[in-house]
Amino acid sequence: WLLVALLLALLVFQNAELDMSVLACGRTSLQQAYDVRAYLARRLGGEPSWLAPCGDAALRRIVERCGPGRNSSVLELGFGQGRLLQTLVREVGVQRYDGVELSEGQLNATARLFHREVADRVQLYQSGDPADFMWTSNALGGYSHVFALFVFDAMSAEDIREALRSMHELVDEGGRLCVAALADRPSWGVALYKAAWRTLPLLLGGGRRPIELARVVDAATWAEASSYIDDTDGWPP
Repeated sequence: WLLVALLLALLVFQNAELDMSVLACGRTSLQQAYDVRAYLARRLGGEPSWLAPCGDAALRRIVERCGPGRNSSVLELGFGQGRLLQTLVREVGVQRYDGVELSEGQLNATARLFHREVADRVQLYQSGDPADFMWTSNALGGYSHVFALFVFDAMSAEDIREALRSMHELVDEGGRLCVAALADRPSWGVALYKAAWRTLPLLLGGGRRPIELARVVDAATWAEASSYIDDTDGWPP
């Protein structure tokens, strides 16, 4: 039993370059998982709060620190079922919002919830390769803020760099890229979550795992301003 406990401890506390590893679930599997989540949310009358990547209070703190206002133009990569969209358009009053999503199911669910805004100041797009879509689409560009909340967590380092390259082309000079991810902090909770993620990535938020964003952000392209937000409402560590 002592040997078993030792091996378990080694498994839990190994780092093994988790944030740089090739994603265990491919883009197609991730797309299917999000389609299923959208279907379940529709059947349940809304997405359960325990499936959300962060609590409502943490989401509002993220928006406050990123600083979009009524006159801002916003692009969001991976809008999911529209939690950030609701905050930006219905609370902040953003006049232009464009969203790009991997999952067609998520897009359809969001379009139903925001059908009035979609006809006015919201444009939603679906693509099986969102980073490439952002790079090649003529419909996107001229943004003061670009958001990617709990999206890079489900991407490999190479895909993250490709997405960042596309975002840099789309944001105005002096604009802001606002990224949120699970923090890779030294704690038992994070270590246990990492071990579970290696086994069942799709069940833990569709591939969401702790990453160190500073390792993939090019300091020559972006001026980084990092901060930690303590989320007491969300279920991940």
